[in-house]
Amino acid sequence: MPIKRKNKLRIGELAKKAEVNVSTIRHYLNEGLIDKPIKTGKTMAYYDESCVDRIKQIKKLQRERFLPLEVIKRILDSGETREEDLELGGAMFKINAAMAEAEPLSEARAASVTGYPLEKIRALARENIIRPSRGEKGDLYGPLSLEIIAIMKQREELGVPFDHCLEIAKAYRDGVHHSVTRDLKIFTTSILGDVTAREAARMMTEADESLDRFIVIYRRLLTRELAADALGALNRISVLKDNLNFFRGLGKLDDLLPAGKMEGPEGIILETLRGNFGEAASLMAARGPDFGPGADAFSALLYLLDGDLESASALAARSWPEPSAKPMDNVAAALDCLFSLAEAKGLSAPIYLVNRMLSFLARALAVPVGDGLEGWLTMYACGAVYVTLPDFFETVRTGEELLSRLVKILSSGEPGLKGVPSWADEALRYHVYPSAEASANGFLAEARLRMGDKTGARAALNRIVSITDPGSERSDWARNKKVEAGV
Repeated sequence: MPIKRKNKLRIGELAKKAEVNVSTIRHYLNEGLIDKPIKTGKTMAYYDESCVDRIKQIKKLQRERFLPLEVIKRILDSGETREEDLELGGAMFKINAAMAEAEPLSEARAASVTGYPLEKIRALARENIIRPSRGEKGDLYGPLSLEIIAIMKQREELGVPFDHCLEIAKAYRDGVHHSVTRDLKIFTTSILGDVTAREAARMMTEADESLDRFIVIYRRLLTRELAADALGALNRISVLKDNLNFFRGLGKLDDLLPAGKMEGPEGIILETLRGNFGEAASLMAARGPDFGPGADAFSALLYLLDGDLESASALAARSWPEPSAKPMDNVAAALDCLFSLAEAKGLSAPIYLVNRMLSFLARALAVPVGDGLEGWLTMYACGAVYVTLPDFFETVRTGEELLSRLVKILSSGEPGLKGVPSWADEALRYHVYPSAEASANGFLAEARLRMGDKTGARAALNRIVSITDPGSERSDWARNKKVEAGV
């Protein structure tokens, strides 16, 4: 049955009367702003003539009030256009005349206008740093997105790498999203309804100017505070080198060890257990090639235990100027950075050393960590450093996991050092392994306390008390820590 044409318009006729493009009508239709036409065939559809006034109202509110389409639809659907609702909408959506007049740009046009590479614009969009709207022919970028693109470009021109800019933007994206969500929730639940819409609009418009200033000032205040904490943490990290040495406080093992001197691997083990680390390092260095590719790493560790930072650093600089493919090489180089922190002056040198240390530790853990000597030394060094770093490095949980695994290995009495003489096996099994386990449990307790795990911290502290001599330094520390932490 043919449709009566009275008060019915084809899309072209509607566009002409409403003084818009056909594409605009289709867009409004997709957004639910105008009623669907009556279809009389595959390519034949008629719109009610009332759509003309509706479209003109939409354009008027866009042009004069700068409101987004979602708000316009809600206002028009209410059946009345209240002035206070229009003011509140403008305040909530932060739209000004310049923004309303700006035409959204395609991504190609945005790249051309801003002079910013298209692939970087797409990367920002993928991470929701900029928020394009969907048009008929692809993504469209509004004035706020274009401002963000300009800011990213400016930061790069100042020498900040794009990858760094992107990571920082993602961090602020997450934090600001949380804050804005809470801001809107608090405002709508505590203010809207108690005051008129016009008064709420005034408060949002005028108060937000002071809130913008607050955010800038508070960021500066927080940056100063966190930077000061970070510098204090560098001092704490440099002290870590004293606590890291699990041979400290081990006591003399002379009654268990053979008298005199030995050569080769047995000589190195003997001098290490005697605490003569420098002599053990010299023996290792003299016959390094006989011990395989790990000799330099163990030599560097022995030099560090002996306090010979100069020899350790020279060996590290020569053997591993950059992260290696071998875990123990990376561990030795990382600990060299750690021990060097105590001697570093100023600001840039300590920060450089911490970054290098972290890169070596990350590379040490890039391959699966085994349970042998190399494996447990890697877990011990990485875990101890990770749980000592301040919270903003976000390494505490990884360190806690490494140390938890390590104490299980050490408590088994079989950490994987095979083929040693019986005297060395006895010293390792009954003295060195428990000493290392006690040190690891000390770091583990500190980590769990920072994570709020008092039960886990208590278990680690109790283990220290059970495997150390009563009245020893570590036993006293564990008992005092239990009282101090209330566990």
